[in-house]
Amino acid sequence: MALNKSQNNTFSSTSNASLHKLLNHIKTIGGRVMGSTYSRTALRTRIHALIYNQGLPSIFLTLNPADIHSPVALYFAGVKLDLDNIQIEQL
Repeated sequence: MALNKSQNNTFSSTSNASLHKLLNHIKTIGGRVMGSTYSRTALRTRIHALIYNQGLPSIFLTLNPADIHSPVALYFAGVKLDLDNIQIEQL
């Protein structure tokens, strides 16, 4: 019955205390499963807490490898390379 109400967006967890407790346990366990909706929610909450505590970040840094030395990137950029005869050290 709660699942049907949840699918129809008419569910209220305050009407049933034991069901509300069960859903909280599911969220707690799901928060530890990598990639789940609950883990993303937990990470988002941690980010919001860091922003609240430390303030907004002022510098964003992105590290990328140098593509000018990568044979695969050079090949896709249009440089004529023979990818069948590339040495493993070049990759």
